[in-house]
Amino acid sequence: MVTAGCWLRAGHRVARNVAGGVVAAALAASAAAQGLTTVSFDSLRAGPFSSYIEDGFVVTALTSNWKRDRNQVRNGTADYWLAVNNRGVAELSVTHGGDLFQFTSVGLYSLLTTIPYEIRGYRAGQLVFERAAAEPRGQSSFVQVASSSSAFIDQLTVRLTNTVAFNDMALDNLSFNVVSVVPEPPVWLLGVAGVAVLVGRRSARNRRAGAQPGARVRQP
Repeated sequence: MVTAGCWLRAGHRVARNVAGGVVAAALAASAAAQGLTTVSFDSLRAGPFSSYIEDGFVVTALTSNWKRDRNQVRNGTADYWLAVNNRGVAELSVTHGGDLFQFTSVGLYSLLTTIPYEIRGYRAGQLVFERAAAEPRGQSSFVQVASSSSAFIDQLTVRLTNTVAFNDMALDNLSFNVVSVVPEPPVWLLGVAGVAVLVGRRSARNRRAGAQPGARVRQP
């Protein structure tokens, strides 16, 4: 015999399943709305470096010892990057117009020494992650440093320390995942989930009223 309690529990389960399915689908769609972008510095102009914009990312020098450098020209094109001008600490900041993004990797280079670096991610001014280490020198190629965090941030800073005068140290190919939709449930989604819960509860109450003892079916 099906009791009112059984109908009530069944109605609650249906409501939870509907609401949970809608929320999960929307979050999956939001999280997938992203694309990999690499700041290559290939359009960087000659002269002192202060800021650079590529694919919506704004790279800003926080110290004055950055300069443009390049590989030898091949087939009419050249590979440009940011180099540390002489000995000292060089730091830069990366933003994307206030949008959130994920840092994925950066290429670092040093001819004579290891590459001491500090990478920090911020969101709304608060430190989200940081990583400090010293990579082996690249000699003839850049060393790719992968991110240690998948957190969403709105600012990235990179600091390099060049400990030897006349050492070639450089940075290139900053890669990010750009998030076009923040993976959080929007207002309309919460409304849909709420309606599903209310419908489930009303249906359960109707079934409970119909299953009460002594209820009679009116004959025509």
